[in-house]
Amino acid sequence: MIGVKFCGGCNPQYDRLQFLEDIKTEYAGRAEFELAAEGVDYEGLLVLGGCPNCCAAYAQYTTATDPILVWERNHYAETSAKIGKIKK
Repeated sequence: MIGVKFCGGCNPQYDRLQFLEDIKTEYAGRAEFELAAEGVDYEGLLVLGGCPNCCAAYAQYTTATDPILVWERNHYAETSAKIGKIKK
């Protein structure tokens, strides 16, 4: 399971929800995604910031790998590759 944390959306410069939907479509049947919750151990954590500040707090979540930080649409290929390594 991969946890997803969104920033507050005060200055989004791309469609974060569409980004997530595209990743979910690419990994359909291979990875599950859910809004991150405290007390859950995740294989990975996807932090979707809306701008270069990427200020969403995520230290409260438990993940087996380094969090994947996204703050612009062109991070898609890198994000997909990192998820691919988690979901070998």
